[in-house]
Amino acid sequence: MLRLPSAVLAQMRAAAESLMTDTCILEARSASVGEYGEPTEEFVVVDASVPCRAITLGERRKETAPEPAALARESLVDAFRLVVPHDTALDVDQRVTVTSSGDVYDIVSLIAGRTDEIDRQAIIVRAR
Repeated sequence: MLRLPSAVLAQMRAAAESLMTDTCILEARSASVGEYGEPTEEFVVVDASVPCRAITLGERRKETAPEPAALARESLVDAFRLVVPHDTALDVDQRVTVTSSGDVYDIVSLIAGRTDEIDRQAIIVRAR
Protein backbone atom coordinates (compact mmCIF):
# COMPACT_ATOMS: atom_id res chain seq x y z
CA MET A 1 0.00 0.00 0.00
CA LEU A 2 1.27 3.44 -0.90
CA ARG A 3 1.88 5.67 2.13
CA LEU A 4 1.66 9.42 1.87
CA PRO A 5 4.76 11.45 2.72
CA SER A 6 4.61 12.77 6.29
CA ALA A 7 4.46 16.43 5.12
CA VAL A 8 1.42 15.70 2.93
CA LEU A 9 -0.24 13.74 5.71
CA ALA A 10 0.35 16.63 8.14
CA GLN A 11 -1.24 19.07 5.67
CA MET A 12 -4.26 16.80 5.20
CA ARG A 13 -4.68 16.44 8.97
CA ALA A 14 -4.46 20.22 9.42
CA ALA A 15 -7.07 20.73 6.69
CA ALA A 16 -9.39 18.18 8.30
CA GLU A 17 -8.94 19.77 11.72
CA SER A 18 -9.75 23.21 10.30
CA LEU A 19 -13.24 21.85 9.47
CA MET A 20 -13.80 20.80 13.09
CA THR A 21 -15.71 23.91 14.08
CA ASP A 22 -16.83 22.84 17.54
CA THR A 23 -15.33 21.41 20.71
CA CYS A 24 -16.39 18.32 22.61
CA ILE A 25 -15.95 16.93 26.09
CA LEU A 26 -15.15 13.20 26.15
CA GLU A 27 -16.14 11.23 29.26
CA ALA A 28 -15.62 7.58 30.17
CA ARG A 29 -17.98 5.51 32.30
CA SER A 30 -16.64 4.57 35.69
CA ALA A 31 -18.33 2.05 37.96
CA SER A 32 -18.18 2.75 41.68
CA VAL A 33 -19.90 1.86 44.92
CA GLY A 34 -22.29 4.28 46.57
CA GLU A 35 -22.64 5.23 50.22
CA TYR A 36 -24.85 2.21 50.97
CA GLY A 37 -22.93 -0.32 48.89
CA GLU A 38 -25.09 0.10 45.80
CA PRO A 39 -23.42 0.08 42.38
CA THR A 40 -23.32 3.52 40.79
CA GLU A 41 -22.11 4.86 37.49
CA GLU A 42 -20.12 8.05 37.14
CA PHE A 43 -18.49 9.77 34.21
CA VAL A 44 -14.84 10.79 34.32
CA VAL A 45 -13.63 13.48 31.91
CA VAL A 46 -11.06 12.02 29.50
CA ASP A 47 -10.51 15.19 27.48
CA ALA A 48 -12.26 18.53 28.04
CA SER A 49 -11.57 20.40 24.81
CA VAL A 50 -11.41 18.18 21.75
CA PRO A 51 -11.92 19.87 18.37
CA CYS A 52 -14.83 18.05 16.73
CA ARG A 53 -17.56 18.06 14.15
CA ALA A 54 -20.87 16.21 14.40
CA ILE A 55 -22.47 15.36 11.06
CA THR A 56 -26.07 14.16 11.05
CA LEU A 57 -26.93 10.70 9.77
CA GLY A 58 -30.68 11.23 10.18
CA GLU A 59 -33.33 9.78 12.46
CA ARG A 60 -33.88 6.12 13.12
CA ARG A 61 -36.80 4.57 14.95
CA LYS A 62 -35.89 2.32 17.80
CA GLU A 63 -38.19 -0.18 19.42
CA THR A 64 -37.78 -0.86 23.12
CA ALA A 65 -37.31 -4.31 24.59
CA PRO A 66 -40.45 -6.43 24.87
CA GLU A 67 -42.42 -5.16 27.87
CA PRO A 68 -46.06 -5.09 28.90
CA ALA A 69 -48.12 -3.19 26.33
CA ALA A 70 -48.81 -0.30 28.70
CA LEU A 71 -45.07 0.30 29.26
CA ALA A 72 -43.86 -0.27 25.72
CA ARG A 73 -42.73 2.93 24.04
CA GLU A 74 -41.06 3.89 20.84
CA SER A 75 -38.34 6.49 20.79
CA LEU A 76 -36.46 8.33 18.08
CA VAL A 77 -32.72 7.97 17.94
CA ASP A 78 -30.69 10.72 16.31
CA ALA A 79 -27.51 9.33 14.78
CA PHE A 80 -24.45 11.41 13.96
CA ARG A 81 -20.92 10.84 12.72
CA LEU A 82 -18.37 12.35 15.11
CA VAL A 83 -15.09 13.54 13.57
CA VAL A 84 -12.12 14.36 15.84
CA PRO A 85 -8.35 14.76 15.35
CA HIS A 86 -6.40 11.61 14.44
CA ASP A 87 -4.69 11.26 17.82
CA THR A 88 -7.84 11.46 19.95
CA ALA A 89 -8.56 8.38 22.06
CA LEU A 90 -12.13 7.27 21.37
CA ASP A 91 -13.86 4.20 22.74
CA VAL A 92 -17.33 2.67 22.60
CA ASP A 93 -19.50 3.62 25.59
CA GLN A 94 -17.82 6.99 26.07
CA ARG A 95 -20.08 10.00 26.43
CA VAL A 96 -19.60 13.07 24.22
CA THR A 97 -20.89 16.56 25.02
CA VAL A 98 -20.85 19.10 22.18
CA THR A 99 -20.02 22.34 23.96
CA SER A 100 -21.80 24.81 21.64
CA SER A 101 -25.21 23.15 22.01
CA GLY A 102 -24.78 21.16 25.23
CA ASP A 103 -26.12 18.05 23.47
CA VAL A 104 -24.96 14.76 24.99
CA TYR A 105 -24.35 11.64 22.89
CA ASP A 106 -23.16 8.07 23.41
CA ILE A 107 -20.47 6.53 21.20
CA VAL A 108 -21.93 3.29 19.86
CA SER A 109 -19.45 2.38 17.12
CA LEU A 110 -15.96 3.31 15.96
CA ILE A 111 -15.14 3.73 12.28
CA ALA A 112 -11.71 2.15 11.88
CA GLY A 113 -9.41 0.94 9.14
CA ARG A 114 -9.64 4.00 6.94
CA THR A 115 -6.75 4.87 4.64
CA ASP A 116 -4.12 7.20 6.16
CA GLU A 117 -6.18 7.92 9.30
CA ILE A 118 -6.40 11.67 8.72
CA ASP A 119 -8.99 11.89 11.51
CA ARG A 120 -10.84 9.59 13.91
CA GLN A 121 -14.53 8.92 13.44
CA ALA A 122 -17.30 7.31 15.46
CA ILE A 123 -21.07 6.88 15.30
CA ILE A 124 -22.78 8.73 18.16
CA VAL A 125 -26.46 8.63 19.12
CA ARG A 126 -28.92 10.38 21.38
CA ALA A 127 -32.42 9.17 22.17
CA ARG A 128 -35.36 11.53 22.50
